[in-house]
Amino acid sequence: GGGGGFEKYLPIFIPVALIAFWLYQSTYRVDTSEQSVEMFFGKYSDTGTEGLNFAPWPVVTYEKYPVTVIQTETIGQGSSGAGLMLTGDENFVDIEFSIGWNVKRLDQFLFNLDRHSNTVEAVSESVMRAIIARSDFQSIVNVNRGAIESEAKTLIQRTLDAYGSGINIEVVNFEKADPPPDVRESFLDVQAAEQDRKTKENQAQGEADQKRANARGERAQLLEHLASLDAFGDGFDTHRAADLGNCLNHALIDIVLSDITDEMAIDLEIVDRQVLEIRER
Repeated sequence: GGGGGFEKYLPIFIPVALIAFWLYQSTYRVDTSEQSVEMFFGKYSDTGTEGLNFAPWPVVTYEKYPVTVIQTETIGQGSSGAGLMLTGDENFVDIEFSIGWNVKRLDQFLFNLDRHSNTVEAVSESVMRAIIARSDFQSIVNVNRGAIESEAKTLIQRTLDAYGSGINIEVVNFEKADPPPDVRESFLDVQAAEQDRKTKENQAQGEADQKRANARGERAQLLEHLASLDAFGDGFDTHRAADLGNCLNHALIDIVLSDITDEMAIDLEIVDRQVLEIRER
């Protein structure tokens, strides 16, 4: 009798269960960190919205993807040689940089491109090589990294947009910009020698300024002394004394500067010879 009672409700239970299963398969929720796309018989038909969505299964299916997660690609890491690039002044620089990216349009991301990480890497390396090729070595290694990062981010994004990739470039970061390993020691020697040259120039300039000031002080004292003399006879006045003082002053300064110039020339010639020897290694 119990079995017969259950069988009596089967015609109602089965359709209700099928409808419940169909509704479960056809509804989905999209979080704020996600995007979704809906496909009609496997082809893109619509983009889901945040919150509860309805896609009548199995005619319409959906796919969700976390779009706020930052993914990172690093170029120049290891021994692949991808980071070795030629600069505008024909030097090699060893570059390592990273690209942080996420998804801004899931429909383009899923249907316009395959192998997304490889695409980001290839585009980023190509853009960076183009920028490095028109930049000089010193600006890359020492002073211009921020500008290069900014330009690279803009150009990478522009290229990926042209592909309809649906990818957003969040950040480009220089991890390393150094001379190649086999010439790094020589490069550091050159930098040290050039810094020594600059130091000697500054020291020589300081000495020149000091000696020039001393010569002017001696001139002022000489003018005072000549102006107070009255033993030169008629026709010699303080104006002539001033003229004589000026001549003496210029002569003193010329002698001082000549000595300093000779010293600077000798020092800088030694430093330049050191730099040349290092570069020729």
